[in-house]
Amino acid sequence: MFTVKIMKLGVLFLSFPPTYFGMLSRQWNNTLQNRLASEMPAFHFIPFPHDWMNDPNGPFYDPVHKKYHLMYQYQTPRNWGHAVSDDLISWTQLPLALQRQRTYDYRGDYSGSATILGDSARTPVLTVSSATNDVIWLAIPRNRSDPFLRYWDYVDSIADLPEDLKLQGSDASNTIALNPIFHSNSRDPTEIWRNKATGNFEMAVGMSSGVALWETDTAYSDIFSRRWRYRGFLWSKPNETKGYVECPDLFPLTGEHAKHGLHVLKVSQGGIRGDFWITGKYDELAG
Repeated sequence: MFTVKIMKLGVLFLSFPPTYFGMLSRQWNNTLQNRLASEMPAFHFIPFPHDWMNDPNGPFYDPVHKKYHLMYQYQTPRNWGHAVSDDLISWTQLPLALQRQRTYDYRGDYSGSATILGDSARTPVLTVSSATNDVIWLAIPRNRSDPFLRYWDYVDSIADLPEDLKLQGSDASNTIALNPIFHSNSRDPTEIWRNKATGNFEMAVGMSSGVALWETDTAYSDIFSRRWRYRGFLWSKPNETKGYVECPDLFPLTGEHAKHGLHVLKVSQGGIRGDFWITGKYDELAG
């Protein structure tokens, strides 16, 4: 199996044939996976190999292929892991959705969200932030006909967009750089929604001073342009708290509360290490 060599300096060397390490590695992996399989929860998703995992990003239901998708922060520097399910119980782990492919995300792909657009292809769009808290960018599936949406592309030029999402006018050059869509002191963008009063698209981002609202124009193609503009603050955090506001989300309440236009703003406060929610009225004209 192996041989022993005694050198003149009195050091013991063991010489193994290469196949021994392959056999040992396979045996260790099989033993480890069998043990982990017996200890892993039956209901919750856990990626393999086991590594850093946090912040589920952009969980969404694909209405075209009728599958649930889960993205999540994975490994260090951060990538976006990806899993898919038919029933939210049995999950299939897929290749990494995002894995630090550009200069603006070389230190990590941090948290964001997912949005299903209302175009003819019902295109899923990922909103992503950087480890440096200064840029926001977008990604879309490489092949919309793939039921698992295995591979995702950064939207860096018009050529990356489906035909009915092509930009028009001065933005219609195939060479124009689209990502990042804006530079700002921000992180953890929400999903994108349409303002019912103005028709514009909006998203919220966490900042060191609160939660800010950004908007762009009315066409679906405008989401991929650099016409995003700062609109104002949804919420300013107390001055005594430190750290960024992380993972914000804004959504309307339903039922009786819908009559009064009540919304919930959910935030995580980095300096306090806690999650909070605030209720209020979101004036779509005033922001």
